This record gives sequence, structure tokens and C-alpha cells, in this order.
Amino acid sequence: MKGRMTVMAAALLAGGCAGVSTDPHEGGFIGGVQGLSSGEYERRVQERRARLERLKAEQRALDEERKRLESRKGSLQARIDEEKRKVDRLRRDSDRLRAEIAEMERSHRGDEARIADLRRRIDALRDRIGKLDMDLDALEGGSGESVEQKRARLERERRRLEQEYRLLLDLTLQLGR
Repeated sequence: MKGRMTVMAAALLAGGCAGVSTDPHEGGFIGGVQGLSSGEYERRVQERRARLERLKAEQRALDEERKRLESRKGSLQARIDEEKRKVDRLRRDSDRLRAEIAEMERSHRGDEARIADLRRRIDALRDRIGKLDMDLDALEGGSGESVEQKRARLERERRRLEQEYRLLLDLTLQLGR
């Protein structure tokens, strides 16, 4: 009788193990024993370790990309700041030129037409400087145009304004003679 009970218990255990999950959350004690003995737990641990390594590698790649983008942003910001300094210098120079013209106007009443023309041109130059300044501010906020394209366009406009300023300065100096 005792031998029959042992065989029946073994059959029940074997039958019960057939449907037992190796997941430690679902299989219970028998599932745990089966998971350990079959190597299922070790396989799951290895899968999770491999996944963790992939996630760490992705995180490192994202960190590198973030550093690269921050560096580029810093470089572009430095270029924008330099352009703003140049625009400010142009504004100061145009203010000085305006003051010189006012002085010439007082001392050379006969050249009123030329002076009026110079005033109009300087006012137009100041308007363009103001627009360039607003465009530089907008460049920091971003737009549909790429930052590099917009910066290049604004730099070309600043150069044109500098040329216009030099021309106006030469005309002013000629008028002062």
C-alpha cells in the first residue's frame, strides 16, 4: 500500500508540473523548482541583463547626442552674440554720423538738399539695422528657416549695412570739406 501511495504521489506531482509556469510570480514552489532545474530562471536573468546593457548603450548615445547639440547651440549662440555686437556698433556709428550731419547742417545751410538726402539714407539704414536686430532676436527663437541659413542671411545683410554706412560716412566727409 505504501508503494502504491508513493507512485500515486509521484504521478500527481508529475502531472501537476506539466502545466506549472516557470514564472516565479505564477508557478509557486513547484514552478520555482522547475524554473531553477530547467535553467529558465538563468535564461530570463541573462535576457534582462542583455536588455539592461542595450538600454545603457542607448542612454550613452543619447547623452553624447545631447552634449553635441548643446555644444553646437553654444557655438551658434556665440555667433549670434557677435552679430548683435556688430549691429550695436553699427547703431552707435550711425548715431554718431547723425550727430555729425546735424552739426554740418548748422554750419552749411547751402547744402540742405544733400543733407536731407543723407538724413533719409541714414534713416533707411537705421530701419534696416532695426530689422536686422529683430531678425537676430527671432533667430534665437527659431523659425522655418534653418538657424544656419538665417544666420548667414543676416550676416550678409549686416555686411551690406556696413558698406552703406561707409558710403554715407564718405559722403558726409565730402560734404564737410
